[in-house]
Amino acid sequence: METGKKPEPYWEALYRDPLASAFGSSPNQVVEQNCRLFKGDWRVLDAGCGESRDLIYLARSGFKSLYGFDISPAAIEKSRKLAEYVGAEIELELADIATYRFSQKFDLVISLDSLHLVLRHDWTAFIKLAQEGTNPGGMHIIRIFTDTQKPAPDIAPFATGLAGEGEIEGLYQDWQILDFQSFIFEDAHPGSQAHFHSANQLVARKKK
Repeated sequence: METGKKPEPYWEALYRDPLASAFGSSPNQVVEQNCRLFKGDWRVLDAGCGESRDLIYLARSGFKSLYGFDISPAAIEKSRKLAEYVGAEIELELADIATYRFSQKFDLVISLDSLHLVLRHDWTAFIKLAQEGTNPGGMHIIRIFTDTQKPAPDIAPFATGLAGEGEIEGLYQDWQILDFQSFIFEDAHPGSQAHFHSANQLVARKKK
């Protein structure tokens, strides 16, 4: 291994495995719980979509304008196969949160458990661009790991942008915050012991 080179994150092997699911096949609960607030003609972006479980859920719920991007080629390839398997029309691209630029406006931007994988100044810049790229009345659903809890060894090399407690909420003071939660949860991955993560989760609507 090259000196200073990061190891491959555990989820990459799961993305490449057609029989495995890196983070589960069900949609994130926060997306499912808030789906009633979304309009069927909304244009939706999932930033750091992974295997696109939330986009696939929305497609199966009748949403048509669905977009996602991820930095992992394996995740995008798997997403395309899963979307094709269930007959979901989703536009997917290979892109990095740190360099992503909005070429169109969206009504819903989702980013769950991905922002802390880029540097703080990169994800805060992305949030600003996402806010500017969201139509009035649109929504954001964001979850980011925080520095309240020391990251577990299997994620520590990649968690370069852990947020401060409440930091994400502070970036949405001009929006209507529908829900904000701060919590610590137990997690486990193949080859690792059970461990804990701290996170902040926000659901907010852009004022008209």
